[in-house]
Amino acid sequence: MNVQFANLLCQQYQLGNFMSAVPIIGGLLHEVWQVVSDQGRYAVKILNSQEMTPISFSQIIAAERIAAQAASGGVTTPIALKGETGVIGQIEDIYFEVWPWVSGNLTLPGKLLLSQADAIGSLVAKIHRLHLNAADFPMPQWGGVAAAEWAQWLAAAEMMQPEWLLQLQQLLPSLQHWDKMAQAALSVLNNNELLISHRDIDCKNVIWSTVDTPVLIDWEYAGYTNPGMELFGVALNWSGIAIGKIDQALFMAVLQAYLRTKGRLPVFSHNTVMAYVGYCIDWLAFNLRRSIANSGWKAVADAEIVSSLRAIPLIAMQQSQWLAWWQDGSLS
Repeated sequence: MNVQFANLLCQQYQLGNFMSAVPIIGGLLHEVWQVVSDQGRYAVKILNSQEMTPISFSQIIAAERIAAQAASGGVTTPIALKGETGVIGQIEDIYFEVWPWVSGNLTLPGKLLLSQADAIGSLVAKIHRLHLNAADFPMPQWGGVAAAEWAQWLAAAEMMQPEWLLQLQQLLPSLQHWDKMAQAALSVLNNNELLISHRDIDCKNVIWSTVDTPVLIDWEYAGYTNPGMELFGVALNWSGIAIGKIDQALFMAVLQAYLRTKGRLPVFSHNTVMAYVGYCIDWLAFNLRRSIANSGWKAVADAEIVSSLRAIPLIAMQQSQWLAWWQDGSLS
């Protein structure tokens, strides 16, 4: 971030006199900076021009309205500041968002505490109780990945020889099979209970202001979801799916805290599992496109591909275990 841009940003948002800017490591889609002025500290997200479309801008604006509703309902979350052009600022051809800086720590997968899993389960239940509403969000859809697209990615990968090539070659038939199952499962879930939620409550989007006090950030992906599918994904993410090993105690702590806070667990079935697998395949496909395009985000994309190829079979092939754990959680 250059000084001229930072000065203009501070002027647009009336943040005082610019003092310094430091990049924050870890964003998967956009650059994030800590900007310091003589009035305070702020988080600035520089929106990735390669990923932004008119629909993306509308989604972000709607998502920030949902975040404000959640904050009004008692969810601890920072609210995007408004500048001269609203919640999305613009300087020349650069678009960005600004929030008050949240002090605290991220917890890495593999370093999670039972008390944190408990706090996250309660947080999800609190959001699900709020009945957040907006007319701007489409229904969840997963059109799947065409066979020709898989073939194109595989051919490109064979030329590039990335570290994940062998994994993709071995898993491709299963991925195509699970992809079809996911499409059918999501169709079933869309005809059942849906609500608006954050949809990305994983370790990178929760800052711990104290060891047991979560602050939820980054509502960009907010929208309609099936509550069982979201809770299942949260339980997986907060029990170790990112490192390829699920800690049952952490998984159950998420479910039990949700049950204690909301009174019941959402309906859960094989369709719930496969719909979530579809979400994971969607993320894998997105990162395959980024990696093969050899964009500036290739290193991030490659790491996410490796993680996805490790997680997807683990989720899809242990459905009986997830159903049994859910049943145990509902009886706690």
